[in-house]
Amino acid sequence: GDYFLVKYNSAGTEQWLRTSAGLAGFAFSATAMGYDVVADASGNAYMIGMGYGWGITIGTTALAWSTSNQMIMAKYDASGNVTWAVQGGSAGGDYGYNLAINPVNGNLFALVLTWANPATFGTVSIASLGTAEDLAVVEYDESNGNALCGSIINYGAEDESGIAADASGNVFVGGDFENVNPFVLGNYSYPKTTTEVVFVAKWQSLCTPLPVEMLSFTAACSNGKAKLEWSTATESNNDYFSIERSADGANYEKIGTVKGVGNSNQINKYTFTDETPAEGISYYR
Repeated sequence: GDYFLVKYNSAGTEQWLRTSAGLAGFAFSATAMGYDVVADASGNAYMIGMGYGWGITIGTTALAWSTSNQMIMAKYDASGNVTWAVQGGSAGGDYGYNLAINPVNGNLFALVLTWANPATFGTVSIASLGTAEDLAVVEYDESNGNALCGSIINYGAEDESGIAADASGNVFVGGDFENVNPFVLGNYSYPKTTTEVVFVAKWQSLCTPLPVEMLSFTAACSNGKAKLEWSTATESNNDYFSIERSADGANYEKIGTVKGVGNSNQINKYTFTDETPAEGISYYR
């Protein structure tokens, strides 16, 4: 199968057509499918989809041969010329489903369904469980198609429904999960269900580095109290740590703070004691 891209003006008149049958830079002896397209304020168009096999060429870029599905993505200028084309994913067969433009810098957020570990996008390699349908979110430089960073929803995020970004560059992903125990989103954990359950996840500025590089975090019970210990490798403008506790792993409350060192390139160790932990199992972060 081939995919195509058509541009229309405001009156609905066709301006140009680009297909995977050889027009304007496409030549396939394999399969290519398009799943989403977005356009920026300059009239550039970005398409994402899936391709596999030998002979996939987009513009002047010949993509690597693949026996399994790979995410493929391309940028077209306002005249329909190919600016760049890339591919990525794992050895398990991946699909590029959705795109969103980052309003902060014009970069692209790509939502990719991946099936194996690791999922590699250019120089960005993302570890996954590799045992279920996982959703990877990857940010790309819109000017050259280079992957900048990425994150993944493990534990079987079975279906994607879309991706969006707000004015601050935060990323939102929607989808559903089923028969996963538990389904984990960051610090949140949800029990197994036998029906499809909708989820929405948010990343805060995907490629913005955290001010702290954590090495370890442990919690132990001693004489009816919970002692937390953690260490950091580096800290940048780190004022303090907020300590939070939860009884269910989903709903957290703040129980204290610990002063950070501010700036450091050396290992620093911290402790905090919860004097009155909740009965039963407690979760800390």
